[in-house]
Amino acid sequence: MSSSLLSQQGQATDLAMTFSALGDPRRIAIVERLYGDGALSVSVLCEGMDISRQAVSKHLKTLADAQLVSSEKSGRETLYSLEKRKLVQANAFLAQVGEKWDGALDRLKLHLAAPGDADPAPSDIAEAGSDAGRTVRPSGKT
Repeated sequence: MSSSLLSQQGQATDLAMTFSALGDPRRIAIVERLYGDGALSVSVLCEGMDISRQAVSKHLKTLADAQLVSSEKSGRETLYSLEKRKLVQANAFLAQVGEKWDGALDRLKLHLAAPGDADPAPSDIAEAGSDAGRTVRPSGKT
């Protein structure tokens, strides 16, 4: 049985909302803009995007629902800021997935490198993890 990367169902729901909110190119552009420029109004976000204020507002609502942006009134305007916590969580999850894939690929390389052995010993699998990034070549034994 494989171990879960997520300790609670709520984490899976949060990640799903994050990835769903980031699943649109215009929202990615908004996140990138907020990351680079800091807090911005809807009218400033519209500049250079060839998109209406209403569309930007709708995208901001989706990002806010996923807790990726927050808003604060400043006079007559509302300024939107990027909330990096959810992006950090998504990045950590993807890093864990990457580590699991790296481990699986290391085990596959080890298995392919030893054609006479049907199953590598557990100690061989552990050693393969320390060879990350190194090419494993077959020994040429028959």
